[in-house]
Parts: sequence; structure tokens; C-alpha cells
Amino acid sequence: MSDYPKVSIVIVNLNGKRHLAECFGSIKALDYPEDKVEVVMVDNGSSDGSAELVQEKYNWVKLLRNRRNEGFAKPSNDGARAASGEYVAFLNNDMRVQKDWLRELINSLGDTGARCAGSVITNWDGTRLDFAGGSIDLQGFGFQDDYDLPMKDIKPKLSEDKDLLFACGGAMIVDRELFLSCGGFDEDYFAYYEDVDLGWRLRVFGCRIVLSAKSRVRHKHNSTSRSMTKQRIQYLFERNKLYTCYKNYSDEKLYKVFFPSLLLDMREAYAESGIDGDNYDIRNPGAFDAEPVRINHMAAIKLSAINEFTENLPAFAKKRSYIQQNRKTGDDEIDKLFSEPFKVFIKDTPAFVSSKYEFVNALGLEKLFGAEQKCQALIVADVADNSLYEGVAAKLAASGRFAVTLAGTDVSSPDGVRILAFPDADPSPLIKAARETYIVMISSSALSKQRMLLRMLEPKYIVADLSRGSDAVSKGKDDDKDDHSEKEFDWLLREADFFICPANERTDVLERLE
Repeated sequence: MSDYPKVSIVIVNLNGKRHLAECFGSIKALDYPEDKVEVVMVDNGSSDGSAELVQEKYNWVKLLRNRRNEGFAKPSNDGARAASGEYVAFLNNDMRVQKDWLRELINSLGDTGARCAGSVITNWDGTRLDFAGGSIDLQGFGFQDDYDLPMKDIKPKLSEDKDLLFACGGAMIVDRELFLSCGGFDEDYFAYYEDVDLGWRLRVFGCRIVLSAKSRVRHKHNSTSRSMTKQRIQYLFERNKLYTCYKNYSDEKLYKVFFPSLLLDMREAYAESGIDGDNYDIRNPGAFDAEPVRINHMAAIKLSAINEFTENLPAFAKKRSYIQQNRKTGDDEIDKLFSEPFKVFIKDTPAFVSSKYEFVNALGLEKLFGAEQKCQALIVADVADNSLYEGVAAKLAASGRFAVTLAGTDVSSPDGVRILAFPDADPSPLIKAARETYIVMISSSALSKQRMLLRMLEPKYIVADLSRGSDAVSKGKDDDKDDHSEKEFDWLLREADFFICPANERTDVLERLE
């Protein structure tokens, strides 16, 4: 494109004075016609002198001032309304743009016919990926593809523009008239997922959104979010994903996915609450505990989010009606952009992960999304001969129904199986894999070395390998002897759902069970 359009860059700022010099400096260095660039900064009642700095040093920036923090959505809309460009680009205040950032965004719009495009976002030194596309799960929780992976590994994926469900609001461009006419960012969100909602809505309206693979920015990740408590941020995630799904799901998905998924929210709230449901069971022979029930913050966050959604349902019903009346794109097209509708998140509790898997199966959601839910399986090998574990991993992976992780020492890598080193000085990868899995195969000796797995494994399906358990059984009979895996062996006997045990050891195991 030789005749570049005018673009208004809108930046929302809250106490970001320390970021502005680098951000504005990189904008000034753009290889884009200077007379075609307008910068609008909306200050959210900063107390660090941000607005005063802009007035004194950056008089080429159009400044709008709020008396208090109004989040991200409304100030962004205010900036777009005050702008004069044909396009509006949204940029976080803690970003540094490449010289060709804006030109590449405009080129992508022209080349693809899209009306909205997002940039590739990296960390501040450009070595790791922040955003190059993302999606949401069936409940509306957003995620970023390949987040925090080394850029050298991601480079082959960034050779050309690609379609997105949404562009990241921290570095994106959109047709200004389209943005304003469709309602802009939903101001009831305050912050978080407003970009997901906008992207999904634009897609419903028939607009294409792309990742501009050559448009790059660097980001000081979460520099503003650090000023807020994680509980309040999580509350916005929980509430806003309800708003997003309720408004944008088609009628079919609304009744077959959204409303039933509220049961999943209730299940997670209950699992996190610490409530003892047996106390209310009339079959419980014990005395009723009449003490008041106290729940933890995570359960309270889920319930509070559902409550606010319910309170605001009439207003959001009107928004939903407007979106659905203007629908031009069916679910079949949009579903292609739901890359992992059944994704498991690190935040998910072990009980919730298992519930989610059963929930998807019970309601037949795989057919509804045209996607396969793979059962996550973790196999922990801690024996001299790993052939059994490797064989099981290979069989599960070959079935096509399982996503298999094999943790072990000197294990081979069957096709389609992810390998984790075990034992490892850093147990966090194993803990993460255990948290995100549905089925675990493990021995008592392996469990004794990683006892932090006990709590998160309890609600999962457990295959206990007792083939190395004879020592533990025999030592359990002798009060003078103590085996480091005896307690774990007993735990597996109580909690496991399936057992692997050689014939010559079954008698000892059965005696111990008695």
C-alpha cells in the first residue's frame, strides 16, 4: 500500500509514568508518515505525575484525563471516540514497538481483507513469546498459544499471517467506524477478556481478524496488573468469561454448552470451598455439625461472579439479542478458531479437571464442537526396567484418544508421547503434568519420592503399579522395619482404581488389604 491511512494510537495509562518515554519514543521512530499518526492517551486518574509529564514533554499527544481508574474498556472506547483516524490502534503503555510495527499492521489488513489485526508480542528483550494468537475453552477462559516459549523455537510458525478468534487488546488495530458501530469494548467488563469478547463479536458479524506476523512489539508483562490483588483479577476472569459466552454463543450452544457449564462452575466452587457435603447427608450416622460454614476465597470468587452475572442478566440479554440478530457467521466457521475447547488449565483443581472430562463426555460436547477431547494420561516410571511403562504409553498414544506424558529416567520416547525427566531437581513440570491429567499410573516408590503429588492425585483415576511392592508388603508385617514407600503403598491400596500386580505377589497384597 502506497497511500497509508491515518491511524490513531490509543494508550490507556494508570501510573505508568516510568514507561512513557520508551513507549512514546518508539512511536516517534515509526517508519510511517508522521502526519498520518495520531496518539491519544487516556489517563485513569494517575497519581504519579503521568498526565503532567505528557502535558509538559509530549504536547503532540492528545490527553484525556479521568478522575479515577475506569479500567481498560471504557477509556479505550473514550480514546477511540476522541480519535480522528480511519483506524484505531490500541497499545499498552508498557510496550515498545518496532519501527515497522504500524506499517506491517496496515499491510496485513490490505493483504488479507481483514478489518482487525493483532501484533506479535514478545517479552521485553524479545527472547520469549507473549502473544501470537490464542483461543478460549468451552467456558470462555482465554489462553495464549505457545506462551513464554523461546522465540527461536516459534519463528517457523510466524512466517505468514493467520486467522485469529481475537487480537490481543495490548497491540492491535481495527477499523474505527466498525469498532464504534459494533459497541467497542464492552464497558461492563472493566478489564480482562474485553478483547476476547470484541474478537468473537466481530467474527459473529462476519469480520475477519488476523495475526500480523511481521508486526512486533515488546512488552513489560503485567506491569500494571501487579498493582491489583490476584483474587480481584481472577474475579474479573470468572465474571467476564460468563458475559462473553452468554452474549456470543449461538442459540444451540447457549443451551447445550453455556447453561450446563454453570454446573462446572458450581462443581469447582464446591471442590474449592472445603465444605463437607456428608454433613448434610441424612444417611450420615454422625451428629450434625451446626457450626457456620466458612469457604475460601476461590470458592467465593466463583459464586460472586455467578451472582453478578445473574444480577446483570437483563442488561446482557439485550446485548445478546443485538449480537445474535446481526449474526452473519455460523458456529461451524467460528468453531475452527476454538483450538482447544477442552483445554485444562494450571489453575484448575484436581477434582475439577476430572469433573470437566466427565462433563464433556456426558453431554456429548465433542460432536457439538467438532473436536476430540483427549484424555490426559501421566505415567510415572521409577523402576530399573521401564519396558512396561513405555509399552503402556505407546499403546495409549497409538489409540488416538489419549495425550500421554511419560515421566522417567532413561525412558525411550514412543511416538506421540511427551517425555519428562524423573527424578528431577525441579519437580514443577511433574507437578504441572499431574495437575492437568485425568489418569495417573504410578508406583509407591515413585510416589514416595514425590509426596507432593498425593493431594492432587486423590480425585483422579489411579492405576497403581504394585509389581515392585512385595518389599513394602513384607516390611509392613515387621514392626521393626520401616520402608520409605510403605505409607504410599497403603495409600495406593486405598485410593487406586486399578492395580498391576504379578501373580507371585498377589497373596501378600490381598493379605495386606484385609
